[in-house]
Amino acid sequence: MSVEGLSSAVTGLLAHRRRLDVISHNVANANTEGYSRQRVDLAAASGSATGIWSGSSSSLGGVTISGISRSRDAFMEMRAISASALASELRTSVDFHFDVESILGEPSDSGIAAAMDDLWASFDDVANFPDQLPQRVALVNSARILTERLGAADSGLRQLRQTAVETAEATVASANVLANEIATINKTIMTGAASTNHNDLRDQRDVAVRHLADLTGARVVDRDDGSVDVYIGNSSVVQGALTFELSVNETTDASLSPVGLQRVDVMVGDSVRLTSMGGELAGVLTSANSTAPSVLSSLDGVAATLASTVNAAHGTGEDLNADPGSDFFTGSTAATIAVHTAVVDDPSRIAAAAAGAGTRDGSTAMTIADLRNSSTGADSLYESFSVMLGMSTSSVERRSAAQSATAAKIDESRLAARSVSLDEEMVDLVATQRAYEASARVVSAIDQMLDTLVNRLGTVGR
Repeated sequence: MSVEGLSSAVTGLLAHRRRLDVISHNVANANTEGYSRQRVDLAAASGSATGIWSGSSSSLGGVTISGISRSRDAFMEMRAISASALASELRTSVDFHFDVESILGEPSDSGIAAAMDDLWASFDDVANFPDQLPQRVALVNSARILTERLGAADSGLRQLRQTAVETAEATVASANVLANEIATINKTIMTGAASTNHNDLRDQRDVAVRHLADLTGARVVDRDDGSVDVYIGNSSVVQGALTFELSVNETTDASLSPVGLQRVDVMVGDSVRLTSMGGELAGVLTSANSTAPSVLSSLDGVAATLASTVNAAHGTGEDLNADPGSDFFTGSTAATIAVHTAVVDDPSRIAAAAAGAGTRDGSTAMTIADLRNSSTGADSLYESFSVMLGMSTSSVERRSAAQSATAAKIDESRLAARSVSLDEEMVDLVATQRAYEASARVVSAIDQMLDTLVNRLGTVGR
């Protein structure tokens, strides 16, 4: 045992004291969001001392700390980010579908389908009592209720769509904040000393990346200098310490013009349009650019068919004044359809009779009432639309539930690799404490040996 042994024991004391510091740090952050368990990586230190008796070079240099690493599975981290982003996108789509169904109010007595049934029933009543004014007034009221519900649905859907646009703007603003946070951490890591432990900063960056991925479907690429580049869709938004700001822009789209809407785009800078996004932003944009316009177009189709078919039949009839029937409805969209003011002001203008058949004839009103059975009529269109919407909602809901379960399972595996287990830390604490005590015992033993060598050697016979 020599001074070399003392040096080795001292390195053991220092290394295990550092392990105790890291264990303490792990325990303190056991409940900190995004924290990954850290561990001290030890390696045998090579020595350069020469043996006293052998003259040979010794490699007993003790122990050294090669680094402090984070416990994490990079592959599971990437899988968790991707799975969580898709789950966020589907949840956003489900919420929008639910809101659409809530606005339409189907099936219920206050829905469009119920109002349409009341309209046909009112035409039946007029057909049975063509010369009675009360039935005609009731018909006008039923028709007005139907047009008001179509208009209210259109207005509600447009407001819901506008809310989606505003949500997109808020999401983009949050994404810009997160991108700046990531870039700031990148800069700190890149400019810091190589010996500095940046693990806590990396954990903070991981949290920001996960939040950004949930919002936008972002993905990351690690760089050799410790920073990460962040990509959203087809474009980079973070490169080292640089960021590229996102914004929301509305542009003309021929496919949306029929319902009076513009396409909502997310831009990088002034000229690059983001594509292939994910997360909440993708769900919001799909809702604004696809789901809402499709529903509005379907409602317009129902309104246009209702107006054209009723007006066509009504125009062949004759009112109580023996005048030929005029249009019963005006307008051809859900927002503009209304009962003709002439009919509202004077229900006797309803052309219930066939031309020349007299005031007691209700054959034209019966023909209009029979439109409910038409395979191409407004009833059939609205029923098909409602069924398709319900199927779409159910499908997205099932996909969302399945993806959320998958994301939760993957995240559980991710956390198992990086989270702090207090039981494991206590076991490691005991092992480290014993190793520290052993190193201290070695120092004590060498101290006694040196004391014997210095103070007692050669004292015999004195």
